[in-house]
Amino acid sequence: MNDNTNPPVARVTSLAGLTELVPYMIGFTPEESMVLMATVHGQVQVTARVDLVDVQPAGQLEDLLDRLTGRYPDATFLTLAYTEQADTGWAMMQRANDHLGEDRTQVKVLVTGDTWYDSTGASGALDRYGPLAVQAAMHGLRRDNRRSDLADRFQPAVMTDTIRGDILSAIHALPDPHRRDEVTRIAHQLITQHVADSGAHLDTVDAAKLALATKTTNVADLALSMIGDPAAAEQHLALWAAVVNRLPAQLVERPLQLAGVAAWASGNGAVASITAELADKVDNPTANPIRTVLEIVTTAVVPPTLWPELRQEMTAAADPSVQALLSGAQPTPSAPNQTWEMVHPPGHTDPRRQPPAQPGGSPAVGPAI
Repeated sequence: MNDNTNPPVARVTSLAGLTELVPYMIGFTPEESMVLMATVHGQVQVTARVDLVDVQPAGQLEDLLDRLTGRYPDATFLTLAYTEQADTGWAMMQRANDHLGEDRTQVKVLVTGDTWYDSTGASGALDRYGPLAVQAAMHGLRRDNRRSDLADRFQPAVMTDTIRGDILSAIHALPDPHRRDEVTRIAHQLITQHVADSGAHLDTVDAAKLALATKTTNVADLALSMIGDPAAAEQHLALWAAVVNRLPAQLVERPLQLAGVAAWASGNGAVASITAELADKVDNPTANPIRTVLEIVTTAVVPPTLWPELRQEMTAAADPSVQALLSGAQPTPSAPNQTWEMVHPPGHTDPRRQPPAQPGGSPAVGPAI
């Protein structure tokens, strides 16, 4: 663990230094990618990375640039293309230049293999372990070799009999769905307990309780509102990643999305994008408050500095029982909501709600989870 609590600030004075730092800015070494860095008064405001193949169709790159300039109207841009296809890289950077205007494009850099080239013909070797890389690592910034390495941190577990039993234990331990205040209180206790050690001692039963409880609006609002400043957000990111790692794929949609919001709030846009993509790939993805927040902050290029304001607005709009838990007060029971979403995973038949016996005396049961 890195104990350096100073803000991660680096002064870049050369293209060599820029190419050294970019992988730490986005969390991994780009491949066949375009990197756009919006700067205001010489300070980088946001770093965006996209697959080159995704922005090659007409209008796609321009749409991304419009979103960036809409958020940062006074920004100038550093553009970098990481590709083995030099002609494609230069062409894409020229498109950005044409759309933004010459006065708003400060730098165009092509990175091919272990060499960088600028538009004047200058070139140099990439230094992956130079002074800026060391400085970034000292500030706790991480660089994986490729984007897929980030995704590997959010792999769900393979269903086993033991995990199935733990999920059933979690279902039996949770109150009935209409007792939503009790479920919210349990979720608050579990998040508070396990975020303290970033999920290091989270077991499968508690992970399942959290995943199931987030299917309710109150717990979704609670979990979002508990994500605090960047340091706290990193702990919430670790907790929800731990939830994902301990459960099978059918239960991890909302934990993935919570990990994404926490990643974004901590300044890790790459992980936010990856978790959003992974959540979209689950079977039968749902519309829910967590997905909405994650989509807004990632697609509208919202800077993490706005999180305190957004968090305050969400908390103000939350159920009074949620507000009471967040403030430390004793919550006032809210009215039962008969349309509250069931917390049981697909295919589970709650033994407290066994269907009528069928002919022959044996109960009708649903498919096993």
